[in-house]
Amino acid sequence: MRSRVTRSDSLLLECYLIVLVTLPLYLIGIFDTLTINLMKTESFGITLNTLRKQRRLTVHQLAKMAGVHQSLISGLNTDSRIIGEVSARKIAKALGLEGSDQEAFVYLAINNCSDRVLAQFKQYPAEALNLVASVLANSGISAEQIVRFERKPDSSDASIYLADGKAARINLEVAIE
Repeated sequence: MRSRVTRSDSLLLECYLIVLVTLPLYLIGIFDTLTINLMKTESFGITLNTLRKQRRLTVHQLAKMAGVHQSLISGLNTDSRIIGEVSARKIAKALGLEGSDQEAFVYLAINNCSDRVLAQFKQYPAEALNLVASVLANSGISAEQIVRFERKPDSSDASIYLADGKAARINLEVAIE
C-alpha cells in the first residue's frame, strides 16, 4: 500500500529543509546583523501582527497584497500556522520590508517553523528525521549549496536550487508494506 505525503507533511518537510539551510548560516553569524527590533520577540505572530497594524492593513488587505490566502495570515497572527520561505518573502514584500529587515522577517518565520517542526517530530528517531539530509549529502549536495527550496502545492514534489545554478528534484513517497 502506497501512501502519498500530505500537504501538511510537505510543508513540514520544507521547514525541515529550511532548518538544514539556515542553521549553518546562523552558526557562522550571517544573521547576527539583522535589524528589526520587533524580531527580538519570541513570537512570529506578534511580529507579523504588529507590522501589519503599523501599516494600517487588515488581514484581508495584507493577504491580497501578498498573494496568499487570508486564513494563512490569520493563522500566522495567532501562531497556529507555519510558513515556508516563499510565502514569508511574499508577506515581507507586501509589508514593505527590504534588505536586512526582510531577511530578519523571513528568518523569524522560518525559525518559528523550525521550532514547531522539531517539537512536533522529536519523538521520531534521529535517523528518520535526518533521512532527507542524508540523501542530499549522499547526492553531493551540502546545506551551504542550497539557495532556495520550492514545494509544489498539494504535492510531495519539491525542487532545491543550488548556488551553482543547478536544481535538484525531490519526491518523497512512503510505501507501507
